[in-house]
Amino acid sequence: MRRDGATMNNAPGMYLGVDGGGTKTAVAVGSFHPQRGLEIRSRVEGDSTNVGAIGWDRAQQRLLETMQEACRRANVRLDELRGACICLAGLSGLTDETRLRRWLTDNGLKGRCRVATDAHLLLAAAQPDGTPPWQQCEGIGLIAGTGSIALGIRGGRTVRSGGWGYLLGDEGSAFWLGKGLLDLACRAADQRNGPAQVVDSVLQFASIERPHDWIGWVYGAPDPRLRIASLAPLVFSLIDVPEVRRLVDAGAAALAGLVHSVARQLEYSGHDYPLVISGGVLVHQPTYVQRIMNTLAGLDCVPREMHQVSDPVVGALRLAIDREDHVD
Repeated sequence: MRRDGATMNNAPGMYLGVDGGGTKTAVAVGSFHPQRGLEIRSRVEGDSTNVGAIGWDRAQQRLLETMQEACRRANVRLDELRGACICLAGLSGLTDETRLRRWLTDNGLKGRCRVATDAHLLLAAAQPDGTPPWQQCEGIGLIAGTGSIALGIRGGRTVRSGGWGYLLGDEGSAFWLGKGLLDLACRAADQRNGPAQVVDSVLQFASIERPHDWIGWVYGAPDPRLRIASLAPLVFSLIDVPEVRRLVDAGAAALAGLVHSVARQLEYSGHDYPLVISGGVLVHQPTYVQRIMNTLAGLDCVPREMHQVSDPVVGALRLAIDREDHVD
């Protein structure tokens, strides 16, 4: 008996999409039917595959394991896939893309492969199911999860603003907000004019008794960056504290600045662009999104429409299908 992924008797081909972020990696395997649309056969999540943060060896091992599990659940082998679209955080230019393609081929992927940006994924994921091609979408995508970045596509150009990583930027992200909250807590613990109520809240969140135990709680974590980013929900629960409110407002202003920068680079005027938002901070914090929109209004840069994407891997799967069946 043939597997589902094999093309036989007009059975649809199988495709794979990867959204490899700073916190987790999502892999989906599915097919496309003109009548029924996109059908996802399996979806698997694994650990981060951010090449810049964890290195190529760890990223490749995690990616391979997650892809193999997604294929196993869909009853298809990697070498039976008709196409794939991969988006990994931390890739830097054509050299990294070429290295990734070669590695995928060496590990059994025989179908055509596309390496896409976050912008392509978000814009494709935000479209109605309909018929491909999805890759022709244009607009701006804003991501605020562990890190932050804005990307845009227009007239064949792709531009970005942000995405510098937590040591150089990532303003407005979960890490940035969590780090800001810890700064306030440490100042308060030192009696340097920080808000005292933040200390108790962080101690309770971390299940520790003394402020100095924050050192071990952060530096002793498997990934201190993710440990700090986990504080983001607590930030919003403390938004009535004036210092915390200013932190949130500064983050929203920074994210709006990323969008405004991309809009200017792509020569969007006024309100003539669609905005797609994604990432845990934006998906789960509507008040944060509203603050961003308010700031964009002050910049005369409000999008004509806004879409929220909670599952960008759908965009990767759609682009894998486009790449195979609708691109010469």
